[in-house]
Amino acid sequence: DIVPTRVEEYWVVNLFQILGGCCWAYIIGSACGVVANMDPYRLEFEQTMDALNYMMADRNLDSDLRVRLRQYVRASTHIRHLRGYNAILDDLSTTLQGEVLSATTQ
Repeated sequence: DIVPTRVEEYWVVNLFQILGGCCWAYIIGSACGVVANMDPYRLEFEQTMDALNYMMADRNLDSDLRVRLRQYVRASTHIRHLRGYNAILDDLSTTLQGEVLSATTQ
């Protein structure tokens, strides 16, 4: 085994261990960020639910109304997806829009 024997060697070893730990934390954090943002519609849903929960607590709504509001947001998720798809289609040319529509209706 190779081990540090002088004080300077201990400082260098500690410095490289700290740098290695920082690099490892950066890589893991970046990977987690990529995975967390893979589904933008899920992220939007979670942000909407967080905002809804904050609003309900801030306005001190009763529990029955809170349940119904959460059910509505969950049920309207598909509609929000469709609105997002329509926004994407609006940015396409009319030819491509027609091709997408014909491909999805077959």
